[in-house]
Amino acid sequence: MKTVTIEKVLPEKRELMIDLRTPKEFEEDHIPGAQNFPILTNEERHVVGTLYKKDPDRAKNLALVYGQEKLEALQQKIRVFSNSGREVIFYCYRGGMRSGLLVKHLDSLGYPAVKLEGGYKSYRNFVRRELSAFGKRLNFVVLHGYTGVGKTRILNLLQEKNLPVLDLEGLAQNSGSVFGEIMYSGKTPSQKYFESRIYSELSSITESHCFVEMESRRIGKVTVPEELYHGLVTSSHHVLVNTSLKNRIDTIYQDYVGDHELSREDLAGKFQRLKRILGKEKVEILIRTLENRDYKQIIETLILDYYDPLYRKSLKNYRGKMSEFTYEDLSKDLFAWLDGKNFTKD
Repeated sequence: MKTVTIEKVLPEKRELMIDLRTPKEFEEDHIPGAQNFPILTNEERHVVGTLYKKDPDRAKNLALVYGQEKLEALQQKIRVFSNSGREVIFYCYRGGMRSGLLVKHLDSLGYPAVKLEGGYKSYRNFVRRELSAFGKRLNFVVLHGYTGVGKTRILNLLQEKNLPVLDLEGLAQNSGSVFGEIMYSGKTPSQKYFESRIYSELSSITESHCFVEMESRRIGKVTVPEELYHGLVTSSHHVLVNTSLKNRIDTIYQDYVGDHELSREDLAGKFQRLKRILGKEKVEILIRTLENRDYKQIIETLILDYYDPLYRKSLKNYRGKMSEFTYEDLSKDLFAWLDGKNFTKD
């Protein structure tokens, strides 16, 4: 039986990879580009797992019965792909029975089947090692700035020019605030899949530097891996982005109001969560302003009374370490400012 390590697979990504785990396991996280063909459904795995505690041999036999029912469909799936001469790599959780027995069977039928050594678990260990290495190896150009200065827009403009970017908020599907999920319509990833998405982005970068927005370690429901976050904090390039209050209000309005269908009840509930900082009176004013749909006034109040005081405290940690970029017209001023900048490690 032919096997391959995850270190050999990921750099090329030319082979078809089939994840044999359950749909639930696949949804939580999987190797980028892999297709799911579960040997056991979610329900079947539960039945087998329960039986295994009482009678391991019967559980294994039942798993084989479940798997046998799916073999013909799987053979049809890989027949077309294997005609190209490319290998098909299979993996389960640990590289054990699910993938081992299947690869032996397919190999006996002449299909170019390969088992991933260590399965998905080897991939997870690989990702964690690589993220730690990226944190030490890459020189992050870290963007700071008060809410609404357009840090995410800067990342988008840089990405359009094929410059190296890591958009942590986009990968987390959350902007990391009380209102963080409004901007994003996608499903919040699991912690494992969030890390996989980070790895996928960083592994495609060929430059020695990468632009990223400074975040809290926790973004919504996920957390930036510790070693990677340390790379952001200790970077030699921190940039404070500045613009006018009007630009900030307009940016937030476009990003958070724009075409979004906002629930006044949901927003009022979020305002209530700010009562400890803003006080009861200001929260009541915000709710009354919400009834009039004066969103720009709400944004200005939140900027001046909530976000700016909070962000001001965090900036103290980087005082004296930051260069500054001030703009009026972002798309015009950004690349003029970037011209001639050197982002190698000091």
